[in-house]
Amino acid sequence: MADLDDVDVAVEILLETIEDVIDGLRQEGANVLAKGDYETARHIIEEAKSVEGFWEKVKQLKEEWREGFGLAGSAIGKGQQVSSARRVRGPRTPEEEYRQPILEALEELGGRAPVGEVLDVVYSKVRNKLTDYDLQNLASGDQRWRKAAQWCRYSMAKEGLLNPNSPHGIWEISDRGRAALARLKEQSN
Repeated sequence: MADLDDVDVAVEILLETIEDVIDGLRQEGANVLAKGDYETARHIIEEAKSVEGFWEKVKQLKEEWREGFGLAGSAIGKGQQVSSARRVRGPRTPEEEYRQPILEALEELGGRAPVGEVLDVVYSKVRNKLTDYDLQNLASGDQRWRKAAQWCRYSMAKEGLLNPNSPHGIWEISDRGRAALARLKEQSN
């Protein structure tokens, strides 16, 4: 018989599959844009926006599921500790595991840094939590965990923990993110 955690894992897999579709659309869009086919690129961009909107809806449903059944929400942004015993350990490391390391990495890097530098520091903080599945390469060439961390950054920017208006390729912590990190550090002491 399936339990509540099985639904959480299934939704994680769905989110990941949608992320792969978005990555594929981005790659396809870049390829046709490089060939100068602007009309096709425009159509692909519109399709990618629609798929991203669907991804947002599924992510929201996942949070509603987790909150509704006490499976824990995001610790950062809600100011709560998440019980590690209740965290789902599906085929990949949950997005929530990247939140604090991203904030810590940005703080260590002076509040703002290129994505590659941030992810290098994040890796040093999460490498012991990563599964073999996380370390697999995607069609884009990136390791799966890096894409998961980038999606986490996207969510954090929408929550105001990171600056959503940073220049392309730069991640920047916000005042709200600094306050959330301070709360997390205080809770862990």
